[in-house]
Amino acid sequence: MHIELPGVTPPIPDEKIKVSLLSINDLDGRTNAAKTARAMRRDIVADLGGEDQLSAIERALVDSVAISTAIIEDAQVRWLKGEPGVNLTEITTIANARRRDMQLLGVKRNMRDVTPSVDDYIAATYGEGAR
Repeated sequence: MHIELPGVTPPIPDEKIKVSLLSINDLDGRTNAAKTARAMRRDIVADLGGEDQLSAIERALVDSVAISTAIIEDAQVRWLKGEPGVNLTEITTIANARRRDMQLLGVKRNMRDVTPSVDDYIAATYGEGAR
């Protein structure tokens, strides 16, 4: 006996289930999106010491960051061009997820010292002979 309920999809027999999961390696390498994602992945892997230094979860995080970066860059440029349908809330959500993935990978902000030394300041302000 089979009862059909409104809004409920009947179960699919096991022999008809076919699952195909795609990865970054399945991208058509000729598209700009694929080139951007792969270049970002290559750069992140290099920053982290190479493929052989990464765990399985780190490789998955790298793929996530690379793909989300390509999506974010594309959406931002489309928004700047004034194309319709670009949702800034969605871009921000993806960017926040990317930031969390980057933190899990250990990516950090590298601050640089932009303050001149006292000697450099005096020399720039009063000339080289003022030291």
